[in-house]
Amino acid sequence: MLPRLLRIFEFFAAVLVLVWFLFGRKKLKRAQRRKEAKRCCQRHNSGRLVFLQPFPLFPAAARHKLIQLLFGQICSQRYNNSMNCSRIVFIACLLVCGSLFAVEPVPFQVGEMPVEATRLSNVVMRTWGGMQFWSDEMVFRGWRIQKNAYSEHYRLLDDQNYRRAWGTLDDCLGRFDVLRKEKRLEPIAGKVVITLHGLARPRSVMEGLGEYLEKNGNYTPVNVSYASTRQSLDEHARSLEQVIKRLDGATRIDFVCHSLGNLVVRRYLARAAESESGIDPRFGRMVMLGPPNQGACFARNFESNKVFHLICGPSGKELACEWNTFEKQLATPGFDFGIIAGTKGVNPYIDQLENDIFVGVDETKLPGARDFLTCNLMHGEMMDDPKCQEYVLRFLQEGHFASEQARQPLRANEQVQNQAAQPATVERPVIPLGPVSR
Repeated sequence: MLPRLLRIFEFFAAVLVLVWFLFGRKKLKRAQRRKEAKRCCQRHNSGRLVFLQPFPLFPAAARHKLIQLLFGQICSQRYNNSMNCSRIVFIACLLVCGSLFAVEPVPFQVGEMPVEATRLSNVVMRTWGGMQFWSDEMVFRGWRIQKNAYSEHYRLLDDQNYRRAWGTLDDCLGRFDVLRKEKRLEPIAGKVVITLHGLARPRSVMEGLGEYLEKNGNYTPVNVSYASTRQSLDEHARSLEQVIKRLDGATRIDFVCHSLGNLVVRRYLARAAESESGIDPRFGRMVMLGPPNQGACFARNFESNKVFHLICGPSGKELACEWNTFEKQLATPGFDFGIIAGTKGVNPYIDQLENDIFVGVDETKLPGARDFLTCNLMHGEMMDDPKCQEYVLRFLQEGHFASEQARQPLRANEQVQNQAAQPATVERPVIPLGPVSR
């Protein structure tokens, strides 16, 4: 099933173009119309009017002729000619239908045609990288094999999000082995940090943090994407398991996750503990950014809201409606982990005063944490904040956010407060985004 929702904007844009050219230019002079048609054709040739391309398999000359025919009929003929109007409407309808499948053309130099583009089995085309309909099953130096949440077929994307193969998992793995040798991709070795985004967020929100850890901590970032709003946490955990299994050269694996991504890791750890192979011995440390470890009061406010269920999908439903059951399926990491919570939010739908707009401070706590830290940040600011990135790197390297003396562990025998508990009796330290002090 094609992700038609991702093409809805292109479809309506094509409809607007059709209506505009049929009814909105009657008062312009014929010379102005011809000038506008010429300029539109030039813009089409430059690739900026992507939604006017009927199909990627059409030759460039044929697309150019089709556009010229459309604009020529509109600009040079009168509107009261029924024959011309019928011809215009027919051509415009082809463009509207074709916009559902239009993609950005593959760039290549003149006189040079990609080998993959000549195959009927796969046309190299630009994609959006997955968004909310694909989950990674393998990540290697920016290349990734993804599985569709609906059709369950696979595709291979390069580091620029161009599709290089599709079909079964074996098809994509075989094609990747060939391209890996051709591109001479270096194998993964040494320390790896896996980053996971939160609910309804793209993987791009974690790229900045991954680049920081690569530059300052000598890590190999593995930025994992998953269909956070289209599948359940159990399915997300299964996809993460496949990604980890294919990190053959890694000697140590750390995690840095935001929001729902932390629950994906915890569900994966529970599944791994029940499997024959057990927990991977390469796991080092983990940093949780704004994790709903005790559920999310904000999500529970929309427990019976059908629009919320439609947008957030199975994962949102598990947070809002099934938390008491699902919480028992989450494991506490058996290795060192730290938690960073935000306090900058103001949300009347959260009972706790200190929150990051989506998650309360007490909702982030998990007994057994080696260090706990609060920062004056909102939920979506943690990944890109320079000071927060510094805290993350320091914990991965040394096991604390600020210093060993200032470390604030959450004891395993402590009672974690939730939104229904009494106000806290223990003072929670707030770390400013300036010089480290407690």
